[in-house]
Amino acid sequence: MMSNKINFSTLFSDSINEYIKKSFEDIDDSILVYLHIPKAAGNTSIGQIKQHLQPNFSLQWNDIDGSIKELIETEEKYRLVSGHLWDSHINLLRENNFKHYSVTFIRHPIQRIISQYRYMCTPKHPESEQFLEKYPKFDDFALNEIEPNYIAKVLVGGAKSFDDYWSKLCERYTFIGLSEFYNTAMIILMNALNLPYTIEEKKNVTLKTSANSNLLIDYKVYNKLEKTHSLDMQMFNYLNVQYSKISEKLLFEIYNTQNLNLFNS
Repeated sequence: MMSNKINFSTLFSDSINEYIKKSFEDIDDSILVYLHIPKAAGNTSIGQIKQHLQPNFSLQWNDIDGSIKELIETEEKYRLVSGHLWDSHINLLRENNFKHYSVTFIRHPIQRIISQYRYMCTPKHPESEQFLEKYPKFDDFALNEIEPNYIAKVLVGGAKSFDDYWSKLCERYTFIGLSEFYNTAMIILMNALNLPYTIEEKKNVTLKTSANSNLLIDYKVYNKLEKTHSLDMQMFNYLNVQYSKISEKLLFEIYNTQNLNLFNS
C-alpha cells in the first residue's frame, strides 16, 4: 500500500493553512479511485475532478463486477476511476496490485436514505416503475432494503465499533469529504491534488414527482433508522463537528488576509 504524506485523519490536527497547500505524495503513477456513495454529492464532485484527470473510467452502475474485471484487464493508464463500488470491489484492486488511492464523500445517513428513495421514485432512475411497485412507501424501502450501517458496509465492509470504523477509514482512504460541507471539502481535496477548483452548487438529479414531493417520515420510523444506523450516525456526527471547525478556520483566515486568492497562492 502506498505511503501518503497526508491522510484525511490528519485534516483535523494540522494547521488548515498548511494543509490546503500540501499535495498528496507518491501518486504520479497511481489512480484515484472515487467510491461513489449514492446521493452523497458524487455527481458534482466527480464531475469537477474529471475535468482535470484524463483519461478516466466510469464503472457501470448495473455491472460493477464486470466493470472491475474490464478495468483490471485493460492496459489503458487511467488517472481516475469512479462508480458505486463497495469495499469488496476495492479489495479486488488490492489483490491485483492495482496501484491506487481512494477518496469518497459521505452524508447524513438518514437524509441520504430519504434522498435515495426520492430519486429512485423518479423517471431519472431507469427502474423507477419496478421500484415503486416493490416499495410504494418509504418505510418499506428504508427498513427492509437498506442494510444496517450501510455506509460502513460500503466503505470498510462493516465495523464492530466507532474506533474500529475510524481505524479502517484512516487505513483505506486518503480523503473523505462531507456532503454537508461540500465546498470546504472540495477546496481541501482539489488543493491537495494541485488542481484548480471553482465553487459551485451541488447538482440535484432528483426531479419532484407526485410520488416523492410530499414525502413525510414518521418520527418512530426516523428514530428506528437512527438506531439501525447508529455507527454511521456516530461517524457522521464526528466528521460534521470537525468540518464545522475547519470551515470556521477557513473563514477566519479569509477574513484576516482579505485575500480571495488564498487558495491559489
